[in-house]
Amino acid sequence: MEKSRQIELVVIGAGPGGYAAAFRAADLGKQVLLIDRDPELGGVCLNRGCIPSKALLHICKVMEEATNLEKMGVKYGKPEIDIGKIRDYKNKIVSQLNSGIAQIAKARKVETVQGLASFVSNTELKVQTGTGDVSVTFGQCIIACGSSSAMIPGLPTDHPSVITSRTALNLDDVPERLLVIGGGIVGLELGQVYAVLGSKVSIIEYLPNILPGTDPDLVKPLQRKLKKQCEAIQVSSKVTKVEPSQNDTLTATIKKDKGSSKEVFNKVLVSVGRKPNTGLLNTEATDVKVNDSGFIQVDVYQRTSVKNIFAIGDIVGDPMLAHKATHEGKVAAEVASGHPAAFDVRAIPSVVYTDPEVAWAGL
Repeated sequence: MEKSRQIELVVIGAGPGGYAAAFRAADLGKQVLLIDRDPELGGVCLNRGCIPSKALLHICKVMEEATNLEKMGVKYGKPEIDIGKIRDYKNKIVSQLNSGIAQIAKARKVETVQGLASFVSNTELKVQTGTGDVSVTFGQCIIACGSSSAMIPGLPTDHPSVITSRTALNLDDVPERLLVIGGGIVGLELGQVYAVLGSKVSIIEYLPNILPGTDPDLVKPLQRKLKKQCEAIQVSSKVTKVEPSQNDTLTATIKKDKGSSKEVFNKVLVSVGRKPNTGLLNTEATDVKVNDSGFIQVDVYQRTSVKNIFAIGDIVGDPMLAHKATHEGKVAAEVASGHPAAFDVRAIPSVVYTDPEVAWAGL
């Protein structure tokens, strides 16, 4: 790749929003450069989120259905779990979808580059690649660089047994006891996976209900199921400290209304939400407005405070959903190409892919 480039439209981030924007812009006649820091396209959703988690949840659902058949007169033996083969199955699905996106990019003549992009000005990027820095001057830019797992201050994040959704999906092993900090969508989905695979799972949620913000009536059937599958579900509780213990275990201090207790776990999964990746962009070099939480401010056309720079997906705020990012990407690409389009937030569907599933649509 040349050390200096001029591109009509640059998309930063190749997740569901980024590649959707790139493909739509290319369809509308734009010269498009798609930049991502990872070697594979697809972003968190495909590589370390939605897709691998759904692959694992499918396995767990089939295991549960086989167990439940005993009530109907069909009995199977205890399942033998080969964690390596499960991991291979999950990785194969991800790899197939990676290849599909790469082929679509090639067919649409969307150029892809692996590198870390940061702004130099309102019309220029510096892209750090494996072969050196590249200066990219652009006419328009769509920011789609997503989010990453938020962490709780004070946790030993460098300890190998403190994991996030990213590392939990690597499925290195099935811990005997797993503490899940956070009873939101990610915590419940991964907690259920590990519970079905054999872990004794405890879920701790700071707020009074799991799936905070969701209609409690929708959550009740799932809560009943999780109480049977998990060792414990504690709401209105807080993990105040996690300390390394003997034999690579971790001791967690859990605070409740009636005091606190200490419990020992083999692994701790932190799933307390996500934070935008704006810190990587050097937006200070531009006139793009970022709020106090790190989210880029946009209008209904996905345009930032700089008329030639757009932003979509997790980096513009909640809900952090792949299909929301995809639609925002389509809107941004169409507006950038001179077509009328706007994003309507009134009816965004959301699904929790646990067993049973929970779904809703609207504000």
